[in-house]
Amino acid sequence: MIWLFDLDNTLVGRAEAFEAWASGAVAAAGASADDLATILEVDEGGHGSKEALARALIDRLGWDADVPAAIRRFREGILDRVRPYDGVVGMLDALRGAGHRVAVVTNGTSAQQRGKIARCGLGDHVDAVVVSEEEGVAKPDPRLLEIALDRLGATDVDRRQVWMVGDAGHADVAAGEPRGRGRRGSPTAFRGTARTVPTSSRPPRARRSRSRPPRPASSWPDVEHAICRGNRTLPATDRVLEGCLRRHSPLGSLVKAFTNRLWSDLRRRGLL
Repeated sequence: MIWLFDLDNTLVGRAEAFEAWASGAVAAAGASADDLATILEVDEGGHGSKEALARALIDRLGWDADVPAAIRRFREGILDRVRPYDGVVGMLDALRGAGHRVAVVTNGTSAQQRGKIARCGLGDHVDAVVVSEEEGVAKPDPRLLEIALDRLGATDVDRRQVWMVGDAGHADVAAGEPRGRGRRGSPTAFRGTARTVPTSSRPPRARRSRSRPPRPASSWPDVEHAICRGNRTLPATDRVLEGCLRRHSPLGSLVKAFTNRLWSDLRRRGLL
């Protein structure tokens, strides 16, 4: 099997890193919880426009009206704080140890995404890293996945043996869906998409009361978590994760439950 992993909010806590940085920036500027909520909403968990986020920071925090400088500033803040989710390194090593090939396939700038990988020490635990800026194409365009397969020496592999794992329905899941003449179940279509996606097709937007501080990004009870293969859901995975959400577990624990259940299901199906 071949595993193509998204980076942000899949292997590493980009949203948590941004919220930690933004909270400090808001406090330093003497701004309010309302300002923080607006900044987090514009960020959209990392899926929003970077220019719009920079303008929100300038407007809310009184920064100089220099959009490129504001973008550099919050990107540096993310790099300083980003960490891998609990269990991620062990999962990657276990997959590779079992003979699977693993790549990171991420949208973003080369400096920022490779900086996160270096900061989190993931480079030695995967077989390839593919970054959209370096390739001139971004998810949901499936060509980025095809580039990753080429880097793994797997251009001729049956796409039903390839999994795309990510948090964003509009990018990661869409990139793994069969396109063109490919039909689900044909050698030209990816086998399926392991996913952690919001209930809508768009990334979750913050919906917070303006009268109270925002909920930590590590607990999102309104997010649906599922792991799909074709049109079928692997047994019990969604129930395990929904139970974690109902208890408002930290996201690290949620990811650990997700990976543990995935690992168990793959073993039971003879894939490991």
